Amino acid sequence: MTRGKDIVRGRTGVEGTREGVWNVPDVDIYETDDGVVLLADMPGVGSEDVEVTVEEGELVIEGRPRPAGIKGARTIHEEFAPDLFRRAFTLSRDVDSTKVEGAISNGVLTVKLPRAEETKTRRIEIKDE
Repeated sequence: MTRGKDIVRGRTGVEGTREGVWNVPDVDIYETDDGVVLLADMPGVGSEDVEVTVEEGELVIEGRPRPAGIKGARTIHEEFAPDLFRRAFTLSRDVDSTKVEGAISNGVLTVKLPRAEETKTRRIEIKDE
């Protein structure tokens, strides 16, 4: 139903059309009767820091973790530099891209890609004549 496509090879990299370095999140993909569910590990990313887009048959997930920090404390040394998470997937025509849903909890992004109604298996009732 979907075919994954890493934007970069390895864990981090640079794309020619986009400046900066980002991490390629680990992703698990499951198929259900209703479609496909994608789980992406994006530690430190909250709902306000993640973006999921579908354009021209491509699903793109992006997220930027925020450093934890301590309220009321002044940073004297910091080694955590939150890089962008980014990954893209080519979607088949079986996916109804108008009904894609996403949620994030504890750094795991869940994206539901429902099957288009016309591609679902239907049982045809046969009547006696």
